[in-house]
Parts: sequence; structure tokens; C-alpha cells
Amino acid sequence: MGGIALSATANASGVDANSLAPKSAATVVCGSLLNEEVIASLFKKNVLRQLALEFGEAGLFVYDVQQSPVDNIVVRVEAYAKYKKLGQKDLATLRVKGWVNRCGGTTIVRDNTWLADGTLVTQRFTLEQLHGKGAKVGNPNAAMHVIIFVDSRCPHCHRLLSYAKPLIEQGNIFLEIRQVAYLESVEEALQDTRLFDTALIDPHNPPLSIDDYIEMLAGFNSDSVVKDKNPPYVSAKNLIETNTKTAKEILHIISVPGVLIREPMAKSLYRRASYWEMNRIFQPDL
Repeated sequence: MGGIALSATANASGVDANSLAPKSAATVVCGSLLNEEVIASLFKKNVLRQLALEFGEAGLFVYDVQQSPVDNIVVRVEAYAKYKKLGQKDLATLRVKGWVNRCGGTTIVRDNTWLADGTLVTQRFTLEQLHGKGAKVGNPNAAMHVIIFVDSRCPHCHRLLSYAKPLIEQGNIFLEIRQVAYLESVEEALQDTRLFDTALIDPHNPPLSIDDYIEMLAGFNSDSVVKDKNPPYVSAKNLIETNTKTAKEILHIISVPGVLIREPMAKSLYRRASYWEMNRIFQPDL
């Protein structure tokens, strides 16, 4: 598809207004702009990559690609996709919309950005950057390593922890659960879960098991009054404050739960999961 010519316009002085506009970056950088066939192929491939994150690879295919140029560089693209839903015999249908840059093939689809070579454009973090820690449960040898940031008073967090339980029991996931205080004060968060009584604070002789701590974090909050603001309490308070600061200031998590996934090809790096990817991991039957 050729470029779309801008209509020539003149201002009051008779000067062509287009001559005053800055040159397009694509005019300078690109030897040639991608045609319709290449755009359709790139969009299909990147939609498949995106939907594989969200629904898994089973049954995926993309068809009926339609293109609508926005300007000389950006093309709006729409298509239909078929995907497999757990427990359903027939494939589900989804309308997918996105944009493709004709200079290089960068694709934006379902809030993610993909390069033409299939690279997902997103910030990645090492564990050293993610200050704080959480309760670690599950199979360390599982392919799926996930860090979640949860609040003791967040109903969505409670559901996420309940969905994670069978995955942990089946050995399908290794999970680090970091407690944050988004919906209450740190003192109230400590009242809810008694984090200060766990092995995260006292690894040698903890009064409270990690399993019991997670139960409290999952909504079965403690009703015991906290009276003694001793060193373990202070350490637990500092830990929740650190986890919360990491979630808000480094990861920019606006609402909880927040989920990080370890990259399968770069196992020292973690990236944030989208809403749909989070659902695929923890609620595959949704």
C-alpha cells in the first residue's frame, strides 16, 4: 500500500503549510514503508504472541485482517482470533484491535507493544532491584516463577491466593508472596497477619507457620490484639513498608494484586503481567 499524500494547503501569505511542518521521522529513517501484506503478516504473528500469553497456545489462529491507515506511518488493524477456553469443546472468538507502525513494524495490541522480531517491549527487573521479600511456597523447579504483591484487605488478592493454592499443591508454580499496605496502615496490616511471628522475621523459632500466615493474608485475618512493639514487630513493619515502596515506586503498581513473572529465557529477570495473563496463570477456566 502506498503512502497517503497530505493535501497541499496554503496559509494567508501563500506559503504551502506542509513545507513548514517537520519532516516525518519515517521519511528520514525508513528506506521504504511496509506494505499491506507485510503489515497483515506482522499483525497476525504479534496477535498470536499476545494471545498465547493470555490464553495459551492451544487452538490459536487469526483471520480476516482489516487495515485502516491513520496517517502515512500508523495503520489501525483489526482481526478476529480463535482461541481455546479450558473446559469448552468449541473455540471462542475474539475481536482484536491494534496499531502497526509502517516504519519498522512495531505493533500495539491489547495494551502491549511488540517489535517486528517478536520481542515484547516491557521493563524487566532483577531481584536485586526488587527490594523487600515475601513468603516463598511451591516447587522451586517449576517452570513458572511468580512474585505477587498482595494486601490483607484486598478481596481480589484473597481470590488470587485461593486460585494459587491448587497450583502450589500440584507443584506447577513457585510463588513469592509479598505483603503490602495499600488499603490500610502498616500497623493494621501487621494486626491482620502477624507477619512478625513468621520465619520471614524470625527464621529460627517462628511462633506462626508460613501456611497460617498465608491463610491470614488470604482473608482470615487475626483478631489478636498486638500489644508488644518489640524488635520483630519493627522488622516486620519495615518489611511491609519496603515491599509497598517497591510496588509503588519501582514497579508503579497502582492497585493490587500486582504480579511479576520470571522470563523463561532470561531467568534472572522478571516483568509485570497484564490482567489477562494473570488470569491465564491463576484462573485458566475463566
